Amino acid sequence: MGYEIIKTGTDSRPVGPPQVVIQGQAQKEKPEKKISRKQIVNLLNYANFQDDFIIIKLKHSRFEHVVSIQAKPQPCTENELSCSWVNVSEVSRKLISYEFDSISLTHENSNLELKPELANIDESGINLLLSEQYYPLKTKVIEHHACIGIKAQVIQNSVIFKGTLTEISSNSFHIDISLEPPQTSQWINSDSSVDTVLSNDEGTIYSGECLIVEAFHENNRVGIRLQPLAQAINRFKQKKFRSLRESIIPTPNIIFKHPFTEKVIDLKVLDLSGAGFSVEAIDSTAKLFPGMIIPQIIMSFTKRFNITLRAQIICVNKIESQKNNDIIKLGMAIIDIDSESHNTLMEILHQAKDEHSYVNNEIDLDELWDFFFESGFIYPEKYKFLQEHKDDVKNTFKTIYTQSDDIARHFVTQKQGRINSHMSTIRFYEKSWLIHHHAARRSSLNSGGLSVMNQIGRFINDSHRLYSTKMDFVFCYFRQDNKFPNRVFGGASRIIKNPKACSLDSFAYFHPEVSDQNYVIPFSWELEQTEPEDLFELEAFYNLESNGLMLSALDLKPKQTNLKEISQQFKKLGLKRNRYLYSLKKDGSLKAIIMINTSDVGINLSDLTNSTTVYILDSENMPYNILKESISILMKSLSMTDSPILIYPKEYLEFQEIPYERIYNLWVLNMNNTDNYFRYLTRLLRFVQS
Repeated sequence: MGYEIIKTGTDSRPVGPPQVVIQGQAQKEKPEKKISRKQIVNLLNYANFQDDFIIIKLKHSRFEHVVSIQAKPQPCTENELSCSWVNVSEVSRKLISYEFDSISLTHENSNLELKPELANIDESGINLLLSEQYYPLKTKVIEHHACIGIKAQVIQNSVIFKGTLTEISSNSFHIDISLEPPQTSQWINSDSSVDTVLSNDEGTIYSGECLIVEAFHENNRVGIRLQPLAQAINRFKQKKFRSLRESIIPTPNIIFKHPFTEKVIDLKVLDLSGAGFSVEAIDSTAKLFPGMIIPQIIMSFTKRFNITLRAQIICVNKIESQKNNDIIKLGMAIIDIDSESHNTLMEILHQAKDEHSYVNNEIDLDELWDFFFESGFIYPEKYKFLQEHKDDVKNTFKTIYTQSDDIARHFVTQKQGRINSHMSTIRFYEKSWLIHHHAARRSSLNSGGLSVMNQIGRFINDSHRLYSTKMDFVFCYFRQDNKFPNRVFGGASRIIKNPKACSLDSFAYFHPEVSDQNYVIPFSWELEQTEPEDLFELEAFYNLESNGLMLSALDLKPKQTNLKEISQQFKKLGLKRNRYLYSLKKDGSLKAIIMINTSDVGINLSDLTNSTTVYILDSENMPYNILKESISILMKSLSMTDSPILIYPKEYLEFQEIPYERIYNLWVLNMNNTDNYFRYLTRLLRFVQS
């Protein structure tokens, strides 16, 4: 189908359907060359093979006006070229006043213009003779590509104009707007910028502020050419401690379809992290803008080893100029990737940094258990508990260490199959990951222990912004008398001094005595399922007591109590993960909230993931015998007779003069405020290693 170009000012743009191919004025002419008839025939046959079209240009017999019409070439052998019109209905009117001028076809990102002899032209098609052995031609760099199926919204001064994206160049794009009453073309102020949103059936693929380069109109339609203003965007909150980039060998390529043109693009990766990467491209061919979302990218390391991800272009910087082209560097942020693929990527990056560092590798579980005992991580008191459940613990570890990419990671340093240090993390709440099982052999206590600390730090820094990871918080429990975590985690909290960024809360820890007798609490007391109003009261109490992150991280806010999604993830692996909330009240007045977590034995070797946590809101009016009986009732109903109890605040047991075994600190880091933590950790590791 062909249609006329409406000329306005110094440029020409179509206002109509997207079938027409227009060459903009920004084309750059190359030195005149000659092309052989054999080469032309090969190009035409390739177009036929691809079911593609060429452009037939017709010139008005009186007014020098040129229109472009799409035609499909038939197989060509020697010197005869036959083409059929793509849209026959538009041709008959043109043939009255227009004459054949030339043909245009695409070759190596350029347009080739040729003037063969006309044999015949009518409403069914056109026949041409390639009579010359060589043709002089003008090769013009393609500055504009047609776009199909992209919806556009242009927003200015609270008015939304709807249209379609028709073409794109290396630094601008053209939108056809259909005005809707009472809109008029006068409503578009070409001296002011506009906000532009481009989308396809899958969603938004670009939004940004744009400058109006040109605007022209006819009847109820307006065509505008826009130039994005931003050279870079801030997709996420800026951080000083950014993800560490690696230049790996072999360097992968990224392959994707351009979201506007559907053209396949293949670019070389320059450097790579778990959160993003940069690539090199030729500006005139890439046609990629900051803010553009690439829905599906294949990162190809080899033919059989690929990773699929979703990314957004963050910045575009010119590296150098070569002839008529600028070489640019594109910075891209990974905005989504499945857990298995991201884990694979992290494995590669950690190995590139340190050949002895591994992430979620296939681990020899017998070697892991030997490591836990030899390093002293499983000490006699802990083993006394584990010994009673050792078969269950082994099965749990086998599942977590072999099947759980979605919810768990382990980090080890390992030489010749021998584990020197270990740390692991598991998503235990909806958006909170528990760091635990940190141990190192005495022979490598400093270097190995610090190495896995670095690994897990890199993991959370690279992963927390990904939807698939679901990481708003990381947390851990550590004994107050354990020097290493107290120095790392406790030290970070004390240095940062902002409980909404990094908090520390203390619990009294003990194992209760649960007998077989049937407990009954006094009539004036009620033990019932927790209501949202109770959690509002808990929040008010906690904000006065600590004002930290504990309730947010442990899903104890009034609208955060549903753990359905994470429970389903555990269930899919054949594991158990449930949580129960109860309120203990006297005459309707809330005195305590009891949280019971049930999970498979061995998920945490201190059994903190299979425990009861009690929050005392009124220490003076909460008799310990009532609390003890209430806990016993609940634990017996859930068959948890030997699981530990954590009491908050720890001063409650001291006030009641009740002995306990030890103090556990709960450390929580808000992933929206990580710079201070990594600043402290960097300083600490540098000091320890020096």
